[in-house]
Amino acid sequence: MNNGYIYVATVKKCFYESACYSALTLRDYYPDANITLFTHEKWVDKNSDVFDNVVTKDVPEDIRAKMWAMARTPYNKTFYLDADTEIRSSEISKVFDQLDENYDLVMGQVREYAHAIVKFPGGRFKWHCGVCVYNNKSVTLELMQDWYDFWVLQQEHYKNNTWDLDDTLYPRTKLWHWDTWTFWRLLNLEGYKEKIKIKSFDNFAKWNWHNYVPEELKGEDVVVYHHTIYKT
Repeated sequence: MNNGYIYVATVKKCFYESACYSALTLRDYYPDANITLFTHEKWVDKNSDVFDNVVTKDVPEDIRAKMWAMARTPYNKTFYLDADTEIRSSEISKVFDQLDENYDLVMGQVREYAHAIVKFPGGRFKWHCGVCVYNNKSVTLELMQDWYDFWVLQQEHYKNNTWDLDDTLYPRTKLWHWDTWTFWRLLNLEGYKEKIKIKSFDNFAKWNWHNYVPEELKGEDVVVYHHTIYKT
């Protein structure tokens, strides 16, 4: 199987630098990994040698360009990693085992104690969008592209005061800047819940350790440590 890892670094150079560092830690624990970076040509330097593939053509200069890039993965199975991550275990090579033929996408579930917003009048977030494993079936790639396209529309609706949904159920001032909301909308209001099969990681905390209580690890080691980058 042609499986691999993708990073996306746009808008701020610090994301590019962090993605290069994260990929180095991935190489430390999985030297033969297939790794692709989506970024801007103006930043590419010798540090990007850690990647097998660097894509710069048409990459949007958008803070959520990750969805655009995810729709263009070169791999059969892909593990998307945020740029501000660090690999800490050789178990990273086994992440693709999380995705079997009965599912299209593997994600973690949000924790109410660890996320800025979970509930809103029209529903609640379930899926965490920071890391995920997915296949390259047409429906999965269509979801990723729509995720980005709806995100762009979401920003336009907010800025132009043309929010196209019931604001009492889906308050724009609370939801407009979250790609988690865009994903929720696609599943629950745009029909993707019936088209895409999603399952949870067997232990999401170890695949995306970030602001969780130690008990979440269930005695296992952290595989992916998720830092926070300040946009300077």
